Amino acid sequence: RQPHGICGAAVTACCGKGGRMRKERTGFILLQLQLVLFLLLLLPCVVLAHFQSLVRSGSLLLSDLRLYRAARYSLSLVKSELSDQSVQVFLYGDPERDGSSMTLQCHQSNGHTMVSFYVKRGVLYRGIRKFGKDIGIVPNSDTDVLVKNWKLHKLSDREVEVVLTLEDRACGRRRTFREVLASLNGTVVQVS
Repeated sequence: RQPHGICGAAVTACCGKGGRMRKERTGFILLQLQLVLFLLLLLPCVVLAHFQSLVRSGSLLLSDLRLYRAARYSLSLVKSELSDQSVQVFLYGDPERDGSSMTLQCHQSNGHTMVSFYVKRGVLYRGIRKFGKDIGIVPNSDTDVLVKNWKLHKLSDREVEVVLTLEDRACGRRRTFREVLASLNGTVVQVS
């Protein structure tokens, strides 16, 4: 005999056509458990890889900022001496020869002061000499930054191209900076 009515429909859905009870599966099977464990182990590995990438790119960004700050500071000092106060600018050294030592020497309009920029052992120095007095030497580059190249090219009677290559001592990252500086009050002379 077939069950009928609302209760009969519920019995048919639960028990099937023969009226016997089916056994429902409960719990995880071994394959599902392994899949969950694999995903739980994979997630920290992916997160760690992204974190390491973030730290690496962050250190490169800090290195770039350090190099840009050192270049901006050094070039701004050269620019201020060259553009505003100098009546005669001398470029000593050969810009075409690798490893040659180059010096930028600015004679100021007061006639009593000479300012020189040069690189020695990876540090950019500014020497200030007031005639009749001892020379004052000031290192102008950051101690974390090494000056690898310092080249000066005369472009015209009033313009000098400065090429400055800096290296971050911490990670070895290098950047080259080029800037054309103009002497507003003086002339540029290339002395080889």
